Amino acid sequence: VSSKLDEIQDILNNPRLTQSRELYREALRSYKRGFYEEALADCLGAIEKNKTDYISWYLLGLIYLYGAGENSNVINLDKAEEALTNAAKYIKPDIAKSKEAKLFASDIYYNLGFSRLAKSNDYLIENKVDDSNTKLLESEEASSMAYQLSQENLLARYEQAKELHFLGKDDESIKLLEELIRAEKTFALKAINDK
Repeated sequence: VSSKLDEIQDILNNPRLTQSRELYREALRSYKRGFYEEALADCLGAIEKNKTDYISWYLLGLIYLYGAGENSNVINLDKAEEALTNAAKYIKPDIAKSKEAKLFASDIYYNLGFSRLAKSNDYLIENKVDDSNTKLLESEEASSMAYQLSQENLLARYEQAKELHFLGKDDESIKLLEELIRAEKTFALKAINDK
């Protein structure tokens, strides 16, 4: 009873935090249903109420990174990278305190790496080779960090192997792929089918 009363007191003392959480939950519901414009509006509202909420920043990054569907397209790689960078910044104090935060940070860095890889590809299409290589290096750093935070995040390691290949570091890439295949045989099929 005492802890419930303390919880209620916290809610009453922090109405902005309560509003932020409700907006986040609504944004997540919309995101899962493919209503990306609505998810975007609610997520931006959640961040406005609580500027250091890494969970909302993470969702905002996902919306900008994957938010294309039947009814809308809000994909913006620059904004995705900015949101995920903020999520990574704001989660840092919690990483040392909580295993869950460390795992969550691994997902943040994985998606940050993916957003940078996509941007690197856009630069390459625009024939901006130097910008592409810079973004590719940043992508590899983020994927490496994702794996350092959680060795269970094998997809981050796989992305890192791809990024090393694109950087012309095939020996390092092959070494990572061999480690991955030993850990999880399905990565052999993934590598074979990956163009």
